[in-house]
Amino acid sequence: MSSSSQFDGCHWADMVTIILEPAWQAILKSLFPLKITSFRFEKSSWRRNIRVKGLPVGVKDFGLGWLPPELKPEDAKAILNWNACEEAPRVIGLILEEIFAGHAKLEILTLRVRPPFAVLYNNQGDKPRYGHTVVLVTFHDGTTWILDMSGAQFGLPCWMRESVYRRLWQNEKDAELDQRRSMDALYEERKEAAGLYDSLREKVFEDYFLYLWLVEQDTSIHQLVKEAADLWNEELKEKALLKIKALRETLQSSAEGEIRKFRSSL
Repeated sequence: MSSSSQFDGCHWADMVTIILEPAWQAILKSLFPLKITSFRFEKSSWRRNIRVKGLPVGVKDFGLGWLPPELKPEDAKAILNWNACEEAPRVIGLILEEIFAGHAKLEILTLRVRPPFAVLYNNQGDKPRYGHTVVLVTFHDGTTWILDMSGAQFGLPCWMRESVYRRLWQNEKDAELDQRRSMDALYEERKEAAGLYDSLREKVFEDYFLYLWLVEQDTSIHQLVKEAADLWNEELKEKALLKIKALRETLQSSAEGEIRKFRSSL
């Protein structure tokens, strides 16, 4: 696949798995709105599920959610991403737009999926299909990919060619219910704590930009990913991975600070 004249498909897969999806997971921990008191695994007619019991923390305690410590990391990740599919591009959308600028068009795609796994909250019943929101990435060569940063809630991959994603998790009738929006349309939607999401999106982008410009002396994020994926220069790879870890921690700290400011303003 030739996603652009400059970067190949492996580069974009590395960009998602090394930078974008981990950055979102780090930020997400600061946004979790539930206190989970118990969990259990169960099977339905369609899939394996994890049933969680809990309470919302409320706007005044926004982000002060809690998970049982005995959860396995993959199950904790699924629960953290429950109902967070629009929050992912809403928060790091400006970073996405900067990274893909000149290479691809980004759209918000709401579709119906039939996933292999689901998180069920309190008395929520299971169902054959779920509404889900992802980012549709259309490269200049016409190839289309799904960026699904909250896919863990359904056991779905974070990066997959659109045709394969649909073949695995949809049928033809499901696709008829697709809805597309621009990134700007998503930002402009007013929801609970909308002001927080606006300031959070701007703050994490500002600190992302400043980190690359000031700390890494204007190093390109694409160069960092290229070095982090280097199979031949172990020293270069280790240095790049440490820089990316520092960037991820910077974004997490930015999110935590902005959310504390939001809570103190109430």
